[in-house]
Amino acid sequence: MGTIIFMLSTFLFVTLVIAGIFHVTLKKDLNIERRIYEHFDNSFSPKDNRGKEQNKKRSQWLTKAIDRLRSMITDRMSLHSIKSLDKKLQEAGRPYQLNAVDFRLLQLALGVGLFVLLFVLFFPITENKAQVFLFCLAAGLIGAVYPMANLNTRIKKRIKEIEKMMPDYFDMLNLSVEAGMGLDSSVMEVSHKLSGPLSEEFLATIEDMNLGKSRLESFADLRDRIPSDHFQSVIRALIQADRLGVGMSKVIRVQTERIRETQLQSAREKSMKAPVKMLIPMVFCIFPLLFIVLMGPVLIQIMTTLFN
Repeated sequence: MGTIIFMLSTFLFVTLVIAGIFHVTLKKDLNIERRIYEHFDNSFSPKDNRGKEQNKKRSQWLTKAIDRLRSMITDRMSLHSIKSLDKKLQEAGRPYQLNAVDFRLLQLALGVGLFVLLFVLFFPITENKAQVFLFCLAAGLIGAVYPMANLNTRIKKRIKEIEKMMPDYFDMLNLSVEAGMGLDSSVMEVSHKLSGPLSEEFLATIEDMNLGKSRLESFADLRDRIPSDHFQSVIRALIQADRLGVGMSKVIRVQTERIRETQLQSAREKSMKAPVKMLIPMVFCIFPLLFIVLMGPVLIQIMTTLFN
């Protein structure tokens, strides 16, 4: 197993070095060729036309193959799994504009690609075929599982960014509403001034309202898109205030104060957990060294007196 890992790391290192050399040496020619193709769309010779036709046929063949794989994955996925996965992608901010079927296709491509690549590289040159097969199978499983783990990490990171951005966002929103602007125009103005996932979600809500949805429906969709309890409670308060006709500035001010109190309480809770978490490295890393330093000379002296 050590030789396999060494060969794999050597192969990756050599590949990166060769790619870097080619990038440095051919960068000028590639830039010239790219600029030529930008300025001249027409072909220069029949040979170029044949090359373009071949590239078009290859791209059509690849598109047809991908479409067939998508249809196969769609037939094998249930409607519930498609909806749940699509909701996760929406909560993660729709990375790379993927839908549920494309995400499953990415998982399949990564898993099969890693398995085939490592199998072709190491199976012919090793004697222990079973070990290599298990290693390739484990790498393929990791490649298939990694996109889902990355998706869950993106969701958690995005929720933290939204919760961190909420006090400043709603403070600016409150100032805009108290200055006399309407709620929709205030949301638009603040979302353009502050960049982040929360601003993106509110801009998407404004777009839904421009397409014909009511404010209540758009805010309800916004609440369902972000799985954060603090954010959902704020949006529920705004929806209730809009239904009852309560002044928005007062509601937003109260919710902003509540958000800051909640964040302060969570910070205190994390600080109270810190001493408990510090016990693990102290018990397993610091205390053994202290015992060695303090008791080591005593044990050495006892052993010398006993055996001399």
